[in-house]
Amino acid sequence: MKIAHFGAYGINIGDNIALYNVRKGIEESFGSPIEWTSVNILDFHETRNNIDFTIEQFKNISANNNALVIGGGGLLEGGVYNQGFETGYKLPFTAQTLEHLDIPIIVFSVGVNYFRMIDGFNATGVQALQSLVDRSSLFSVRNDGSKDSMLEMIPACADKIYEIPDPGLMYLNQSPQLDTIDSSKIKFQPAWNGDSRVLSGRFVRDQNLQDISRFVSEQKMEIVPHSPKDYSFLGLDNSRYVVSLEDFRKEATLEKAISFLDRYLSYDAVIAMRGHGQLVSIGSNTPSLYLSTQDKVLNFSKKNGFEDYNIDILEYDWLGKLQRCYDKLLNDKVYLKNWYDIRNKMMPEYNSSYQNFCNKVSQILRNSND
Repeated sequence: MKIAHFGAYGINIGDNIALYNVRKGIEESFGSPIEWTSVNILDFHETRNNIDFTIEQFKNISANNNALVIGGGGLLEGGVYNQGFETGYKLPFTAQTLEHLDIPIIVFSVGVNYFRMIDGFNATGVQALQSLVDRSSLFSVRNDGSKDSMLEMIPACADKIYEIPDPGLMYLNQSPQLDTIDSSKIKFQPAWNGDSRVLSGRFVRDQNLQDISRFVSEQKMEIVPHSPKDYSFLGLDNSRYVVSLEDFRKEATLEKAISFLDRYLSYDAVIAMRGHGQLVSIGSNTPSLYLSTQDKVLNFSKKNGFEDYNIDILEYDWLGKLQRCYDKLLNDKVYLKNWYDIRNKMMPEYNSSYQNFCNKVSQILRNSND
């Protein structure tokens, strides 16, 4: 069995753990050896999703593979991809390019990646996304509100879209449950972007960014990066990162994703800004607060029972709430235990949903190989 696996390969640890666990889930369910070929979205972005380039790539993928798996990761995005990208959104899949893929297509737990104050999909992108849903043998999105966003754009596709956990929640090594939290073992997991418009949507005003940096400094928290961009977070002390940028680039790979994230096992708690910081902390049984500057973090908290542990930057007195939640994590045993109770209730549901989808994928693969 040969599978082409399309995704955002690089040095974002969240993307890497998602891709790694997609493969692991399919392999364990399929039960026979799989030969994976990585198809990097960045190769298409270098051409701005050029149609002719894409068609040639898809012909090659079809000729040499039994199936194409797309995801995981936040691959469904318009915004900055609306202009200049020939497909009208982040992905190279349109009605025209999909004609050259003659193998089953499985979209695996992808996310609709909206940023605040940034436009979503335009009409061209929505039409292309509709074509991808129609052409896919299976189509799933992660459980962070992405299905709701999909149905706002293409409501007729409700019956074709599965909602499953993000792969970043799955198969992680787990920490033991704690009765108390040591403040010296609480880490901060930041989120930074290269686009100034995205940063404006995240932080709204400079004072909010300064308040976050000051809070992290006052609590003497070490910093856990998930992307090289996180090292550019203004106001944070570079000496407080748990790994240097040079070492991060060496470690944050597809092959080393699990060992990199095993760092979470030595943390008592995490304050996470990135979606995968939120998900990895839950998957690894590491108590966590979620400083949401993006709707996917807020929506995951709301949809999965963690709203009492979410602090959104748009809330009135968000900084005061962050301090209160931090203090409760340290001093309120009921608050800490409730986090574990929510997590322990949800994980069996995540595991079951994820496994069921992997089984559906395996059946598609077996049918294609008959």
